[in-house]
Amino acid sequence: MVFAHLGWVAEVCIVTTCAGKVYKGKLSDGQAVAVKHIVSDGHVETFVREVTSLSHVKHPNLVALTGCCKHEDEYFLVYELCENGNLSEWLYSKTHSFTSMED
Repeated sequence: MVFAHLGWVAEVCIVTTCAGKVYKGKLSDGQAVAVKHIVSDGHVETFVREVTSLSHVKHPNLVALTGCCKHEDEYFLVYELCENGNLSEWLYSKTHSFTSMED
């Protein structure tokens, strides 16, 4: 899937949410990103809320919102890509395990 107006190529859909799908992809400069594709079916407020709240947040433990755009009735949020998955997967998935730091 190619979104020429964003200058990136989506490699794979990594998660589907009620507001849309999140794709792993690369920008034209080679940077790996996660792009949330929101179709406006009542989810415009999701887009506005995320852009408003995350555009000013900078913290090493939070994924950075690196860009956003609107094309007709579609909205795109571009995040830095976390190669090791998301917090929900680590907390609730049976495939990840934690090791105790206690001796």
